[in-house]
Amino acid sequence: MADIEKLREKVLELTFERDNALLHVRLNQLLQKGLDAILGSDTLEDTFAKFFGVMAECVQFDTAVLLRLEPEHFTLIASQHAPDWPSQANLGTESLAGILSKRNVVAIFNLGLLPRWGESTLHWWPGVHSALFQSIQTRDQRFLLILGSYSISAFGPSDERIVSQFISFVASTIASVENKKLYLSSQALKDRQHRIEQSLLHSEKMASLGQLAAGVAHELNNPIGFLLSNIHMFETYMTIFKNLLVNYQLLCDDQQTEEVKEKAKLEIKTLRENENIPFLLEDSNTLIADSVEGAIRVRDIVQSLRRFSHPDTDQVELVNLNDNLESTIKMVGGEIKHSLLLNKNLYPAALYVTGKSNQISRVFLNIIVNASQAIQHDHGELIISSGIAGQEAWVSFRDNGMGIAAEHITKVFDPFFTTKTVGTGTGLGLSLCHSIMMEHSGRIDVESELGLYSRFTVYFPLTNQLQAAPHAAGAKAIK
Repeated sequence: MADIEKLREKVLELTFERDNALLHVRLNQLLQKGLDAILGSDTLEDTFAKFFGVMAECVQFDTAVLLRLEPEHFTLIASQHAPDWPSQANLGTESLAGILSKRNVVAIFNLGLLPRWGESTLHWWPGVHSALFQSIQTRDQRFLLILGSYSISAFGPSDERIVSQFISFVASTIASVENKKLYLSSQALKDRQHRIEQSLLHSEKMASLGQLAAGVAHELNNPIGFLLSNIHMFETYMTIFKNLLVNYQLLCDDQQTEEVKEKAKLEIKTLRENENIPFLLEDSNTLIADSVEGAIRVRDIVQSLRRFSHPDTDQVELVNLNDNLESTIKMVGGEIKHSLLLNKNLYPAALYVTGKSNQISRVFLNIIVNASQAIQHDHGELIISSGIAGQEAWVSFRDNGMGIAAEHITKVFDPFFTTKTVGTGTGLGLSLCHSIMMEHSGRIDVESELGLYSRFTVYFPLTNQLQAAPHAAGAKAIK
């Protein structure tokens, strides 16, 4: 008899284990299909709508609705075999919140006993007697899944467990997917912002080049004209030198007749009498030296323009601020030399910072051009200084132009803000200067007094070798 009882207990234990195993199999199948539904859906509502077909394979129900809960009403998101449910209804959620306060899933064996919701639910679900309510909480919304059955007490503990675990998995998976989508969206916005900034940077660069075109053309025209004049003069000298050389060759040629040699002597004498040969030789050296100087001037201007207009790259290098300034001044010289007197008071040693050379040059160029345009009188002056202050290298641009009104000081770095007349400014120059300085972990400050002066100062972090080095003799601190 005892053996039979033990056998019965063993059978019951095995039956319980079998039921648990089957339950896990059903749940795993449900989770796999739920994951497929999530990954195959574009919106949250579309995801939930697919759950009805997924759950029908593991939980027996006749009809279902998915509602989004608001403080005083619900909105119907999806339904199955529930044509009478309204798209929205002013049905408070307080009573239901009380029911679901302790558990996210509740099985109601008779809807007629559910306060407030029961009467309305029976009206919208004629013939439905029992239901299973499952709360779903996402990142910023709350939903309610209701499975209905035409039978009384259709949903048991196993159904509650399967639905609860399934929805818990779904909610966490959806949260992960939403976070991933938010991250990708954020990255897309950052990429778009970067493209817009690069486009604006390029537009402002082209606008700056347009402003410089006339001045640069003048700067190139002078040395090129000088070169052409020297070359034409040197061609004349070369003709005289060639005649002398030819006649000297005839004079030294033993195979030539005396008559030819006498004629060559006469030609040499005539050339020496009519042309100042020593002067021509000395002046030839001067012409060559001046031509070389002019060619170097042209080369420097072209190199400065090419460096400035070169497409931006991610190449970060060691930049000497003083050299960068000199290069920029060469490029912009033709634009500003007729409107102001340029004075430089640069740091006596190299000022090395880490950054993008062409972008730093663009900052200098925009500030110098702005200073030139701000001067409306005939005694304009721009003082450019550089130095070290603590762990920073600085470059200062002080002009005696019209200045900036106090109410505009805080706006000068805003995109598209400009006080210039229409057609003379885009309002992007200083904004892009500010962006470039931020990209270089630097800053740009402005101080001004209307009608007297403006001073823009840019600061860059010094490289380690300069931070550790003692200040050179004569180093200037910013005043």
